[in-house]
Amino acid sequence: MVKMSNVWDRTTAFVSERAGAIAPIAILAIFLPTFASGLIDTVAPTLGAFARMFASLAGLLLMLVSLWASAALAALVIAPGGRSAAALATERVLPLVGVTLLLLIGAMLLVLPLVAILGVAGFDFEAAAALPAGTPPAMPDLSVGTAVAIMIYVLAMIPIGLWIVARLAVLTPVVVAERRGIGAIARSFALTRGHALRIVGVLLLYAIVTLVATMAVGAAFGAIAYILGGSEGTLSVGAILTSAAIAAVGTVLSVLQAVFVAKLYVALAPAETLADDFA
Repeated sequence: MVKMSNVWDRTTAFVSERAGAIAPIAILAIFLPTFASGLIDTVAPTLGAFARMFASLAGLLLMLVSLWASAALAALVIAPGGRSAAALATERVLPLVGVTLLLLIGAMLLVLPLVAILGVAGFDFEAAAALPAGTPPAMPDLSVGTAVAIMIYVLAMIPIGLWIVARLAVLTPVVVAERRGIGAIARSFALTRGHALRIVGVLLLYAIVTLVATMAVGAAFGAIAYILGGSEGTLSVGAILTSAAIAAVGTVLSVLQAVFVAKLYVALAPAETLADDFA
């Protein structure tokens, strides 16, 4: 039986021992994209429709870089010393993107019932899409039955969603180590069988730590940004410092998450499988 505490101990030990190898990946492929994304979000409310389109494209590119970073960190943990983590991640990033897109389509299908319910209730999706970034859409008046239906569906989807995410926890290491594409989904489900509840516990703890750390840093540097001045939607010194601080915290948490997942994969996958994969 795999103990999550043991996996965590191996994670922290690995991060400490391989900090020099992790740093370039973390800085170039996690911190800088996250920092850039934060700056884009800062100026997004002032952008026109055409500029917002380019900002969205930039966001997709940054997401691609983040996927590469997760693959590189997984490779750093799993691959033998002779294989370059960067080269292996570059080799496997397109299959990882493909699997990720497939899962996103699946997630969208799960949301379709909510979309249908809101559409019947009179929600104007076209008007909501035209709103400036960060502006909440106007919700229609919902009947009691409609509100109850939405609440029941959302409450049902929360545990189902957590279970699915837990079963797919080692997806990235599987794509990287076993050179799988769509088959990585079934393989991840097979490896995590019997461990879902423990993984869900780790996911919830990670989510809480991430939320608290991000809110604390955002509040602290938000106060500094207010003191330094600068209007909303502009790249003031305070806004840049806030984005950098949040990106730094996010980078540390992302590195720990990626290494933990890779170490979990190593604990779950038979040793002979890894030897065969990198033979």
